[in-house]
Amino acid sequence: MQFLMIECNAMKHISSIHNPIIRSVIALHDAENRTATQQCIAQGDRVCNTMIEHGIILESLFIEDDSRCDSTLLAAARSCY
Repeated sequence: MQFLMIECNAMKHISSIHNPIIRSVIALHDAENRTATQQCIAQGDRVCNTMIEHGIILESLFIEDDSRCDSTLLAAARSCY
């Protein structure tokens, strides 16, 4: 499975679950890691759009396929909100 990671106008293709970035996201499934890093995982277009609408800045956006992502969310991610 390949992912596209978008961080403030920089897109990176990630194809390995052994990538350190993916490992750090996987670690966020543990409450202790979420507390320590003050980060969380938001899944789905609707949740991410709601967060952006309420002024929450997404640090990173991971999508499996560019064509499956909500165009508004993708535009917001590319423009750094």
